[in-house]
Amino acid sequence: GPASAKTASVVQVHGVGAGRSAVLSGPDAHQARGQGSPEAVLAEAGPRRQPARKNGNRLWREQRDGKAVARNLAGMGAEVHMLCRSAERGAKALESIRGTLASRGEGCDGSNVELHLVDLSEPQQIKDFARDFKSTHAKVDILVNNAAVMPNELRFNSAGQEVALATNVIGFSGLIQSMAPLLERSEDARVVNVVSAGMFASKLHLPTIEKGLDRGACEAERDSYSGLNLYSQHHRARVMLTDHYADQLAAAGVRCNSVHPGWVDTPGLAGAKDMEGFYRMMGGALRDDDEGADTIVWLAACPGLRETGKYFFDRSARKKHKCLAGTKSPREDLERLVKVCEAGWGGV
Repeated sequence: GPASAKTASVVQVHGVGAGRSAVLSGPDAHQARGQGSPEAVLAEAGPRRQPARKNGNRLWREQRDGKAVARNLAGMGAEVHMLCRSAERGAKALESIRGTLASRGEGCDGSNVELHLVDLSEPQQIKDFARDFKSTHAKVDILVNNAAVMPNELRFNSAGQEVALATNVIGFSGLIQSMAPLLERSEDARVVNVVSAGMFASKLHLPTIEKGLDRGACEAERDSYSGLNLYSQHHRARVMLTDHYADQLAAAGVRCNSVHPGWVDTPGLAGAKDMEGFYRMMGGALRDDDEGADTIVWLAACPGLRETGKYFFDRSARKKHKCLAGTKSPREDLERLVKVCEAGWGGV
């Protein structure tokens, strides 16, 4: 960026002051989009500090994982840029975050939080945002890729791409790609990719992934559309893409990890028709938003993070595959997955 460009920083690992940036993309992994949570957040902070645990994994009380993450980054001193699809819901989230911060009386009135309208299912909107952001910011220190959807019915974006694939995989990959030049300018950049444990049920099936780019093929199977099956496939893809970007960005020192926030009680989960039985069964065992946001912010803010290409749950690196589950894919499948992302990203 130009010499006069300011530095975006969201979460740092020893305090909160100057020169670091983070991007949080999307509502939590179990929430239908458009439920009032930021679709992405960028911020400007100072040195990182260790996030405190409260009541076990509990850090915050908020209505949404994404909003909780944004609020806590801002409370740490970050200049937060929230990317939201809906102007109305984004404004309500912004008002809530600012109000909560101001009420604490800790010197942060929420004026360091800014709202941007971006639909993460629309690659062109991500590209336009990234272009404008690069013109005013010199670097990004943290990218939190949080947007994911489980539609109840078949829908498409403006480019004719199935909307879950467009959000969960193409936009997911494209946002990392767009922010990579700014992440590489950071001394301690982090990419935190939020994923679902639903990925444990799936081995990547490339024909299913590729079909999302073919509107005609999708329409031919409209009656059998399953947001749940796609969700599992897409989150397996997200874990694999985390490995890809961990390798791609390693030379620049960017740490890229995935995290499962736990099964969080959100409107998206409650309203997903394919998850009705699961929601009833889990009942009070579902996590609240405080618990769901904990490890996301920890990965963004903990001092001295060295891990990259790992999958985290409850602040610990975990295995990406269950024993004898048969969900591992050959390297060739990852290469084909990357090409699908490139086709979707470059085709608009």
